[in-house]
Amino acid sequence: MTLNTLNNQTRTSTATKTKGSNPFINSVEKTQNTDGTRASFQGVIAKGIVFVIAIVIGAMIELFLNALPMQQIINSDGMIANAAQLFGLASASILVVVAPIIAFVAKKTTPVTGSIFCASVGFMYTALADILVKYRSAILLALVITVAIFAAINLVYRTGIIKVNRKFASVVTVLFATFLIASLLVAACSFIPALSGVTALVFSSPLVSISLSVLGIIVATLFIFTDIDKIHKNIENGVSAKCEWTMAFSIIFSVIWLFMQIVSFIMNIVDLK
Repeated sequence: MTLNTLNNQTRTSTATKTKGSNPFINSVEKTQNTDGTRASFQGVIAKGIVFVIAIVIGAMIELFLNALPMQQIINSDGMIANAAQLFGLASASILVVVAPIIAFVAKKTTPVTGSIFCASVGFMYTALADILVKYRSAILLALVITVAIFAAINLVYRTGIIKVNRKFASVVTVLFATFLIASLLVAACSFIPALSGVTALVFSSPLVSISLSVLGIIVATLFIFTDIDKIHKNIENGVSAKCEWTMAFSIIFSVIWLFMQIVSFIMNIVDLK
């Protein structure tokens, strides 16, 4: 009994050594293993592949709608779309916000809500590539860069060049909090008549948008480091296999956020030309 207590204390100490900033990851370490199963890297990877397939399915649905023999809507800004695409884009934009919230609140729904989120992301950015012809190459380039960064992060983490400790995680948390608070303040100011004009003028500058995108890329990259570290620690600490869906969705969510920031950055570069 004493030995079991010491083992439990050791596991708790290891699990709380670093605090991941991703709320999905943080929720996993609070889950007690009561069913006797253990999560594995293979299980997390398999679930991650399911989410990637959902992204591909979402993209394929958009391509199908784009190919429908419907009247195209074209405007002077080079936007080309049909009614089905626009309806799908509006729906995907809502689901991209709602699905992760449901997944976080009701974790048992993660296989479904996580897949819906990923499919919506695949649909949304494929639609943007089809509709906003000007940014099509930017979105494709962002996808390539995201995959390259994710591969590099895994390589760096495995080699131990960067150690994810409590100080590292604290820096990530501070940067994310700064990014989030700044975004909320900007959103709030845009609704205040006395400040809305100034806010619009400042953020209409591509340089400001580029700076925010760079900060977003840095934060998202650090997020992925903490996610990978927490997944390793959670598996080593013997969390239940039922947590594999949450851990897989957590890392996919962070990678998608990184992709979004890179898309924003490249789009702003395009606008400078």
